[in-house]
Amino acid sequence: KSNRASKQFVVEASQEYVDRTFTSQNDVDNQVIAAKMVLSYPVFGGQLSAGVEFTDTDIRDEYINDQSIVPSSYTTIKDQNNSLFAEYSRSTPIGQIGAGLRYENVRSDYFNNDIKIEEQSRQYDQLFPNILLATQLEKVNLHLSYTAKTMRPTYDQLSSNVTYVNRFTLQTGNPFLKPATIHDVTLVGTWKFLQLMMSYKNEKNTVIYWAEQVEENPAVALLAYRNLEKLPSLTTFITASPTFGIWSPQASVGFIKQRLAITTNNKSIVLNKPMPIASLINSFSLTKSYLLSLDMNFQGKSNYQNVYLSENVFVVNVGLTKSFLNDQLQVSIKGHDLFKGKKEGKLLYNHQMDLYQINRYDSHKFELTMRYKFNSAKSRYKGTGAGQKEIDRL
Repeated sequence: KSNRASKQFVVEASQEYVDRTFTSQNDVDNQVIAAKMVLSYPVFGGQLSAGVEFTDTDIRDEYINDQSIVPSSYTTIKDQNNSLFAEYSRSTPIGQIGAGLRYENVRSDYFNNDIKIEEQSRQYDQLFPNILLATQLEKVNLHLSYTAKTMRPTYDQLSSNVTYVNRFTLQTGNPFLKPATIHDVTLVGTWKFLQLMMSYKNEKNTVIYWAEQVEENPAVALLAYRNLEKLPSLTTFITASPTFGIWSPQASVGFIKQRLAITTNNKSIVLNKPMPIASLINSFSLTKSYLLSLDMNFQGKSNYQNVYLSENVFVVNVGLTKSFLNDQLQVSIKGHDLFKGKKEGKLLYNHQMDLYQINRYDSHKFELTMRYKFNSAKSRYKGTGAGQKEIDRL
């Protein structure tokens, strides 16, 4: 159970319009009940696991604007998810094989001022299979998998509250959003300290940021969300993790490339520029008690959904850890983003307008951490927790 309260106070001075003040208050109460049970049993030389998972979520969201510039609202979402799942795996002459199936029954009821809105309430019955094969060819370990899963919109994305940014910009959610379904085929090959990963993903009903003009006043932009029919993408990475004495580097380089064409300003544009990503994680064991780390991460200009990322990002972090008392006490000092390379430039393509936003962060900081391990015993509980995906949606 959690509560969230926020207040907004905006004072506008204008040479062309009337000066005005905007105030709002938003109170959100969340409650989640979750349970999960998994049973495993050896069957035909393999392992069969089956279980059930249940989540019940209650969201109460009250938004008040005293000036009535945007509508006040009181909404409630009651969401219930009942899931059944089973998975079987065993060793065979060609390698380790496995297959699983998950069934989800979801019912989401949407209320406005305690009146149920049928058009915005939803019910889904979906099946999500997964298949895997792990084998070895010569000295190369291979892992091939297919997974289907869902990604449901967050409750903020489903909210009908209209948030005031300024007199020309409003922001809201979209209660009509559908959950995204992701089909993912991934191949991972490992040889000594080298690893190659390739993944093809097709996401149906992808949720994207989308802006349109307010019908009553085209000068005002309404930022919201919508579903794309599909968004296929290819991800490729190669990683090397050798060891040279006290130095243990991990170098990774790859890209993510989507395939998307949208219509904006009455013309079709292609947003296929790949996203290059590279990292170099360095660990130096100076002595048995001193550990030095130097991490570098790079992300290049690219397209992501209906956005062009117009800035290269290069972040460097450094850290030093000292252990005392047979590793019971650890003291760490870290420097984050030493050269202030974290920055953002986003060009958002929409129906009849383009929005460009530049963000600069005060990400240059130092961190001191002290950890002490008391008499610790390994937990016998091996569960993964219930309702984590639902908690993440909040």
